[in-house]
Amino acid sequence: MDATLRQPASFRFKSDLLETLKARAKASNRSLNNFVESILQAAMEEDEQLSHAELLSIQRGVDDIKNGRTYRMQENESLADFLNRTTECTK
Repeated sequence: MDATLRQPASFRFKSDLLETLKARAKASNRSLNNFVESILQAAMEEDEQLSHAELLSIQRGVDDIKNGRTYRMQENESLADFLNRTTECTK
């Protein structure tokens, strides 16, 4: 049993949407509150997922590392100089 403290809230839905939510909650043997809460929770978690572009960027970085395409700062090199040097290498 979930012991999370829940606070009451009131929302207004279009009547046809509310009827659909009630029917789907009943079909899945859940309360309307539980059904709507699970939909909202899933939407929030989905929002926290990495985008396709972010996943591709990570994969390119992993591929670069695996293939030895990495850069190291030289001794006594400033961060600005390092960034300028690596930017020139990737053009």
